Amino acid sequence: MKKACWLIIAVWLLSLVPASALAASWVEVEKDSIGSIHIDKDTLQYDAGRNFLRFWTKSEYRTPIKAGGLNDVVIRLRETEVDLSGSWKCRHWQVVYREASGKEEKDILDNPNWVGCFRGMPLHPLVEQALQLAKTGSSHVTISASAEDCKALATNKSTASEAIRVCTAQIEKNSADTESLFWRGFAYARVGDTLASDVRNYQANFEAIADFTRVLASNPEEVLAVLALGNRAVIHNRIRYFREALADANRLIQMEGESVLALMIRGEANDALGSYDEAIMDYNKIIQMNPRKDTLYRALQNRSLIYEIAKKKFDFALTDIEALISLEPSRPFLYEQKAKLLVKMGRKPEAAEAYKTAIGLIENDSERSKDSFYLRERDRYLAAIRNLNK
Repeated sequence: MKKACWLIIAVWLLSLVPASALAASWVEVEKDSIGSIHIDKDTLQYDAGRNFLRFWTKSEYRTPIKAGGLNDVVIRLRETEVDLSGSWKCRHWQVVYREASGKEEKDILDNPNWVGCFRGMPLHPLVEQALQLAKTGSSHVTISASAEDCKALATNKSTASEAIRVCTAQIEKNSADTESLFWRGFAYARVGDTLASDVRNYQANFEAIADFTRVLASNPEEVLAVLALGNRAVIHNRIRYFREALADANRLIQMEGESVLALMIRGEANDALGSYDEAIMDYNKIIQMNPRKDTLYRALQNRSLIYEIAKKKFDFALTDIEALISLEPSRPFLYEQKAKLLVKMGRKPEAAEAYKTAIGLIENDSERSKDSFYLRERDRYLAAIRNLNK
């Protein structure tokens, strides 16, 4: 039955792609326990003068991310054009068979237009393989992915899924390769950084935690231990495992001192757990460190909400909101936040002025004034002013 399903899927997938890919002569360039990758030898185009390469690849693999105890199976066809001086573009077609559902679900990633891919990376392992195949005409080329390939793919969010496959192959070759284990965890963390879109992406967070935990258990060098612990702490906070995040942050501070990252993780974990005084102390330390703008904004925003909601210290909250406005004076939302706080403080005329400032930021902006979202926000602010004047 499963073979029949795959035959149907394969025929259907091939109906999506150009005729040039149908008469392909596939050369296997990589194979591991997860799957295999092939390059089409007959459609390779290489121009040494222009430093240009074009090729088709076909990959068939099981995703390492488990769904209901089973794995998805992916077939992907990709056409890639490479200016070897650094410009990359590709278009691709994909079908995914979902074993967990027991159905012939077809998840198409159908992109017939050229888009950027692998941008800003070192030469991708597949391109190295295609280039060698084009130059030598060899009937079989195998270039094993290295730990460096694993790292290069993991640090680029658009290639995180490929990094998982490459790093896994590297770990299978050398179970003591803690660096590849770390970078696979990092790649899983990248995949897991899109919680709302897919439950399988959420599962990737736990795969990342497992890899970082294995790295820490191997007694690595201090730098790698700090990186693994810091990343694990971030993921624990992300998936709302706040007690685990707090423990990781405290351990991280013991190892490297009170870094901005460790303090933010600990502050937000304490905040979520209701330990507001401890959270405020960490946010105070971050603000005193004068960190980069986005971090300062986050610390001020978090502290202002504690002052307003948990502590009812409206004067302190207003001071933080004024500081936020000085950082981002063009954000209408901050003036709304200020207005609501002023209402709580009984300062309605000032609240109305804050709402008017927010309205002006929308109406006097050429893009916001045409955006339906901001127009709805403007109408809300106008209604709030009318309520204040009753």
